[in-house]
Amino acid sequence: MDGSATAAGVATRVMQDIEMQGLDILSSRKRGGDYAAFRSLELLMAINRMRTLRVVQAER
Repeated sequence: MDGSATAAGVATRVMQDIEMQGLDILSSRKRGGDYAAFRSLELLMAINRMRTLRVVQAER
């Protein structure tokens, strides 16, 4: 994202993209249909569990 978005803001944008284009936008594979819908809270919980994720707080 642009460095100024909150986690909730990112989740909202992802969910809007999924709503407009479907779950298949999450993959670069040509064959789709292997995904199940999820809520934005579940997306944030999955991101929270990523042990390799490094986040830098933007200076204000």
